[in-house]
Amino acid sequence: MASVDLIAGDYTIAANSTPDPFTFWWPPEQNPPGSDTFFDVSIAEVSPGVEQPSVPLEEVSRVRTRVFDVGEQRPRWVLLLTLHNPNPFEVTFRANHIRVRS
Repeated sequence: MASVDLIAGDYTIAANSTPDPFTFWWPPEQNPPGSDTFFDVSIAEVSPGVEQPSVPLEEVSRVRTRVFDVGEQRPRWVLLLTLHNPNPFEVTFRANHIRVRS
């Protein structure tokens, strides 16, 4: 039977900007080498508490790649997510890191 794990974190994008890609990964100590694992990230804007009209964040690119983790001395998968904030104010979003293991 598959199991699903979740880690969530909040991030902020400046007004009218497209910052460098956000880099997401699953902590290596919780993802043993050779495990049969799927990993992805979903995003949702966090309400600032004051209702103001806003345009949703735009996903510019989503790239999965492998990098060598020097500390762990092994390769790991990462997700590089580039977002654009078209609003004239900063926007905070929550990134839900989701891992499914079979």
